[in-house]
Amino acid sequence: MMTATHLKDVENNPFIIAITVEKGKYNVSKPEYNLLPVVAISWYGAKAYCDWLGNKDDGYKYRLPTADEYEKAAKGCLLSKE
Repeated sequence: MMTATHLKDVENNPFIIAITVEKGKYNVSKPEYNLLPVVAISWYGAKAYCDWLGNKDDGYKYRLPTADEYEKAAKGCLLSKE
């Protein structure tokens, strides 16, 4: 749980963003960052987010990439066409 001191630190530091969850809704401490990608998140945090997002009734399925998919995406155009 974040204390008032932690939130004050977040407000004063442009490099720290707090993400909280209230009633199943994710809140970002700095709204201008809502559309930016998330970095430095654990696999478990990403998995939990995909699971939470998957509970929405929007017709989409959400999951993390497999190891092979991740490796292919990471290599990008470096893959040889064999």
